[in-house]
Amino acid sequence: MLLDLKHALSQLRRNIGITCAIVLTMAIGMAVTTGIYAIVNGVLIRPLPYRDQERLVVLWESTKDTPRFVVAPANFLDWKRQSAKFSDMTAIQQFKEPSFAMTGAGDPEEFDGVRVTWNVFDVLGVGSIQGRLFRPEDGQVGRNGVALLSYGLWIRKFGGAASAVGRHVVLNGKPTEIVGVLPQGFQLPLVKADIFASIAWDANEESERSVSNYLVIGRMKEGISIGQARTELSVIAKRIERTYPETNIGETVLIDPLYETIVGDIRSTLLTLFVAACLLLLLGSASVSNLLLARLSQRRTEIAIRVSVGASAVRIARQFLTETLVLSSIAGLVGLVLARYAVSAVLALSPDSVYFTIPRRADIGIDLSTFQFALAMMVTSGLLVGLGPACVASSADLNSLLKEGGRGSSAG
Repeated sequence: MLLDLKHALSQLRRNIGITCAIVLTMAIGMAVTTGIYAIVNGVLIRPLPYRDQERLVVLWESTKDTPRFVVAPANFLDWKRQSAKFSDMTAIQQFKEPSFAMTGAGDPEEFDGVRVTWNVFDVLGVGSIQGRLFRPEDGQVGRNGVALLSYGLWIRKFGGAASAVGRHVVLNGKPTEIVGVLPQGFQLPLVKADIFASIAWDANEESERSVSNYLVIGRMKEGISIGQARTELSVIAKRIERTYPETNIGETVLIDPLYETIVGDIRSTLLTLFVAACLLLLLGSASVSNLLLARLSQRRTEIAIRVSVGASAVRIARQFLTETLVLSSIAGLVGLVLARYAVSAVLALSPDSVYFTIPRRADIGIDLSTFQFALAMMVTSGLLVGLGPACVASSADLNSLLKEGGRGSSAG
């Protein structure tokens, strides 16, 4: 095998121009395929960064005209109190302040922030890496504000210092204590934020049913299906409708799995792009295989010499496959580097708005799974490219090829 590898490298160096053309052709196909796989893996394949994601659902207010809408505080609280199928529910403010202005920690700055009920991280199953999470008393009216920081903001603003926890700052004019730091890469579902502040509803806000402003996420109890949860909440919604007909007439509850809500309609687009990329790679491999077949006649003297010294058909086929595996390995490594930059460029240039976004951006990257996919692609492409030339070179028609090689040598 080492002899095959040595001969393959020598053969490729001898024809450096063709080698570079083949590597470039294969590398482009592999880069596109690997890059799209990295996005597919991050968005569709990797589990959500929340505990027992299959038990997490999104609850919507639903009417005939608006099947999915965010939730009013009073409806959320009634669902939470009356449901027996959920271990807990949490609310995340949607129509929030444009930014959180922070003073008292160096230069004044503005950051993306969001207000949440105190139990949001417990519902999602996420812990803190510094300090603590919110407590029930943090959601009481009249208490000083408390906030948690994203990992990224903790590093950028406070240099990753443990002393950031317990520090008092002012957020949008309100004295606030930083009580904890969240894990690296953590994001709330459907919300981009670096500062997380606890909601404190007063009595008027807790009774509000006309203004819907909160994304509600529920954690179903173990063993409860979405169908059972839907049935229970439909009964609760009818009960609320009878009690508050002026605000809840014709209103029910719709439940979607959290994963499906986050991924949205982009699944079919990504899968279509991935299939197209695989076809592009297949076409590129076929082109390279045809090029190697065309060059086979130029190597008939080499093959004739190998046969004359006792090389078997299997030995010759193995040599050709080794050459193409070396080519695909080099192309794969180049493609992996190109894919990394391509994915970063796509994420940087693609819009991130209410009209279109690539979800789960923090989960997209060249990770171990993507590397394993690229490795499998290198081997598969190498075998596909080399199979045709290897079969022809070692076939029964080799005798005529050797005669042509002998005539070519005599003529020389």
